[in-house]
Amino acid sequence: MRIPPAGDLSQHLKGTLIKYFKQYMEHTDNISEYENLFTMFSRFRILCALRRGSYGVTEINRLCERILFEEGLIRIGRP
Repeated sequence: MRIPPAGDLSQHLKGTLIKYFKQYMEHTDNISEYENLFTMFSRFRILCALRRGSYGVTEINRLCERILFEEGLIRIGRP
């Protein structure tokens, strides 16, 4: 897989990120499935070789947070 230009990262990640996050969240309300959450959580990871910059962990985390917020899947700054 090729790394997209920094300006296209959001569009490139959006579908996959939402898909896996929704699958994960479907199981958080069922206490009997908590064991499976760790397995589900490890199915999708974004690994960053850098800490800062357009491809760094800080920016990628911000980008993922924004995508999930815009889809109504999380609330920023609240539990």
